[in-house]
Amino acid sequence: MDKNEQKKLLTEIMEADAKDGLYKEDKTFKQKSKWTKVKSMTPAEKADELVTKYRRYLPMNLTTMLDAKNCAIIAVDEIINSVIITDLTVAENQFIYWEEVKQEIEKL
Repeated sequence: MDKNEQKKLLTEIMEADAKDGLYKEDKTFKQKSKWTKVKSMTPAEKADELVTKYRRYLPMNLTTMLDAKNCAIIAVDEIINSVIITDLTVAENQFIYWEEVKQEIEKL
């Protein structure tokens, strides 16, 4: 899956989550993401959510748990690499959170 396909898939997931009330579109947000988290999750909950979503969105006959975990890890790595450092404390907290999510995915 190339980066454009991955970005499209992540956007579809975020839009589906918006319908479920997990995210809301923030039209005033000027940085990279236009989504604001409505409720917070523990790293374990987020890991489970991401892997479950990849299992749901990838073709059933081609998807194993390992495939879904690898896709989720790629997505988390992209998030970690895109953290915008405007406030060191916030950036550090985001980095720590997503690293913990990655560790939880690997445990699944």
